[in-house]
Amino acid sequence: MIIEIDMDLSFSDMAEATLNDTQRALLAAQPDVLRAAVYQRIEASLRVSAKLQLASCYQLGISTFTFERVIREEHHKLAAEFAHQDLMTRLVAGGASFTVLHTLCNMDKATFTRIRHALGLKVPPSRKSIDDATSVSIYRDWELMKRAVTPESLLQLHESSGASINAIWSLLQDWQYVQAKMARR
Repeated sequence: MIIEIDMDLSFSDMAEATLNDTQRALLAAQPDVLRAAVYQRIEASLRVSAKLQLASCYQLGISTFTFERVIREEHHKLAAEFAHQDLMTRLVAGGASFTVLHTLCNMDKATFTRIRHALGLKVPPSRKSIDDATSVSIYRDWELMKRAVTPESLLQLHESSGASINAIWSLLQDWQYVQAKMARR
């Protein structure tokens, strides 16, 4: 049985956690002095156990295989985090509004503001209309993407058309509304 341990747990909290309900009830019926002495003994036992376990870990060290796995896992986590941050930055730079990013990525206002500030953007994202030729091109590209409305698809449509992500978002929302309305007929 694996028990998850809170790393901020004190030895007194651990002593309490090691007892089952029956043991707690039995201990609760004892005088305060005896109850305190039992808890002190349990805590002392836990300290000795922890010290012996740590000494064994230090003596054995960490295996090369385990250490390399930890490095790989942390590398993947950092790479994924960097890729996500890069995507969010590119979306903001491409003209995505807070509403778009909150809807698609659950981005909070503070993060949105921080990214805009880091990019030096002072003017709100544009809702400038898109000409018909560009709109047709965006629609065709969107169709090739199987009408995906994802951060990646918005960025790709922005990069291929040059239109702001905010304006593209408005187009996609309109097209989805029309398609839903037609499907209800």
